[in-house]
Amino acid sequence: RDHRQLIKMGEAYGDFDPLGKLAFLDQVEKIEERWDIFFGRLGLLGQLSPEYRQQSSDFLDSMGLTAQQFRKLLRRAHDLMRKDAEAERN
Repeated sequence: RDHRQLIKMGEAYGDFDPLGKLAFLDQVEKIEERWDIFFGRLGLLGQLSPEYRQQSSDFLDSMGLTAQQFRKLLRRAHDLMRKDAEAERN
């Protein structure tokens, strides 16, 4: 639910003031951490379905990325967004 609400809120990201953008990015990072923990636990328990793994792999392959490259790209994008929001504040 939080995830869906945050995605919906993010549709107006460009209209946020700088502090709103920073707060939004903070929330995105919190959700990403929760997903990391969730998938980490599922992986340890052997509960990730082969279909999910294949779909994820196919999706990343279609973009020419590994999971690690995707995470680095996402981190870089969020860092740039945070830097831009900080610059708007000043």
